[in-house]
Amino acid sequence: MSVGRYARHTKPQLLQAIREKVIYAVDMAVGENCTLSNVGPSSAMQINKQQQQNGYAIADLKVPIDRVPGTPIRFKIVYTGTAQVGNIVFYMSYIVVGLGENLAGALATQWLIQSAPPPNYSKTSDEIWIHAVKIDGKLPSVDIQMRIGRDGTHALDTNAGNVYILKVIAEYTAYV
Repeated sequence: MSVGRYARHTKPQLLQAIREKVIYAVDMAVGENCTLSNVGPSSAMQINKQQQQNGYAIADLKVPIDRVPGTPIRFKIVYTGTAQVGNIVFYMSYIVVGLGENLAGALATQWLIQSAPPPNYSKTSDEIWIHAVKIDGKLPSVDIQMRIGRDGTHALDTNAGNVYILKVIAEYTAYV
């Protein structure tokens, strides 16, 4: 057994795993040009093609306390539509606020271009990342306040049908 300066001291590493927080459509608030509807037995946020320059649903996510600092939170949109042809342009505008910070600050926005699924079949989008530098260093009780919507007036949105947002999945790295 080594002693003194030749002893090797190791600190046990905490295990990490990917976890999810799910925001269902029924837990979202109706934003502009958006209605709470249903697809089969599931609730969904419906955004019509004709209404959606500012069509969005509103959601709020408390940053989990078991999140590993220095890691991003990744969001995926689970959606369906009524027309299988063309692309859908989704966006997420968000602000990350800690205790005592201004809730009406400037929003950051990210866009996703996704292909339409067959009618009434769900599809999961690519990821939207909120990087750790926007989350870390804030006072406790950090919230991500967001708008999730469709920019139907965008030149790349070529889908003529309505879109239904079923849920938003937030993935993060957690200590286990």
